[in-house]
Amino acid sequence: MKALGYTVLTNQLEDSEWNLLYLPQNGHPNQYAKMFPGWTINELITEFESFFNLCFLVNNRKKEVSILFRAEYFKNAQVCHVQQVVDEYETEEGENDKDPSQSNVLIEPTDSEYYKPQHIDKNILSSATRKDFDTVLEFTQFVESISSSGYQAVKNYLFYTHDSCRYYITVPDDSNRGWHTDEVNMFGDVLREQSENEIKLNIMPSDMTNYGIERITYESGMEPVFMPDSERSLVTVPKITGSKIGTSDESNGIYELIQSGENIPTEKDKNQQKISVSYYKGMSPMTLYVKRKDDKDFNPKVFTIDYPHSFNCEDTPYTGNLRLAYLDKMLYSRMYDIDYKHGIKIKSYDVNVYDTRNIFEIRNKRYVCKEIEDVINADGRSGAWQGTFYPIRISDVEAEKRWILTDGKWRDDGIWLDSGRWLDG
Repeated sequence: MKALGYTVLTNQLEDSEWNLLYLPQNGHPNQYAKMFPGWTINELITEFESFFNLCFLVNNRKKEVSILFRAEYFKNAQVCHVQQVVDEYETEEGENDKDPSQSNVLIEPTDSEYYKPQHIDKNILSSATRKDFDTVLEFTQFVESISSSGYQAVKNYLFYTHDSCRYYITVPDDSNRGWHTDEVNMFGDVLREQSENEIKLNIMPSDMTNYGIERITYESGMEPVFMPDSERSLVTVPKITGSKIGTSDESNGIYELIQSGENIPTEKDKNQQKISVSYYKGMSPMTLYVKRKDDKDFNPKVFTIDYPHSFNCEDTPYTGNLRLAYLDKMLYSRMYDIDYKHGIKIKSYDVNVYDTRNIFEIRNKRYVCKEIEDVINADGRSGAWQGTFYPIRISDVEAEKRWILTDGKWRDDGIWLDSGRWLDG
């Protein structure tokens, strides 16, 4: 947003446990148009809103923007009491297809070896014998209690720990026990009961691979040799698939396209790639040895380089990880309880001009606002205004229930009567 000339007033993502995320890509790290080819600014912002359940509040007049988690959108919001309501009736069902707390959240994985166990088909999950545990400790104790069981007795178990949002399965091995547990389904879909709405994420945790950093060793003054693969320092790094940004395969002619049955992609399809996200976890030093080619004496030079710390979800089990179950627990499911099915439309002669981002009390019930329609003439607002609202269930603390009225009197748990009189609680 700063690159677009906006002043960022608040950025809750930057102050969260996900503040070290970066977007790995294969070229042009300082040119946004080439970093995200095929994506418009609006599409890119929308994807970030979906993945992190954010909202961007943009003031185009002042060129200011606030980036907030939707789960904290109404925190300390002002409560507005709407008076002189002359008409109220139910409106059509609102759109809740963008509410991740009421929708299935899906991710389209790659077909890589890394992703295969991390996004398990729902039919496989439903066929497993699931065992849930509140804590990792309870899970560890249970595994220890069945350690004498053979693999055939435990092969269909699917374990889930609620505190760390992790899935595990049993995997056969050559140990005395014959099996061990491995984490799976880090990026499995978030499925709601009786939900038909779907949110498909185009931002996805990056595919990962191991990369061996070669090191040179010396033995008894001999020529330097590279360490074998097993002794190299392995670093887990993001793996970017697909062609280099901005390129496309133009080797197929009309005949090949007909035979393959493929549709000719649009320019947007050819250029737009999935957006990968990963963590930057700092740099780690590694000591290397170098010997000049023409140096006849055994006099290696010692120097140190820095390479990125490896990132894997296993490295950050409780904070800042990208498991979808964890994102659901921390960001998606903590949404406000808004009833989009029973909205109301009202007509009011209230003279106040309200900010639609506030919470509204209408006839002793709380609502959030979808829209307010005014008729404006040369003298200002004319006649009654109309608004569409949805019921919200929110705590008194969050809604700032106690506040001072415009007449200077303290509001203390009373209610407004339909006649407009105030009744103390």
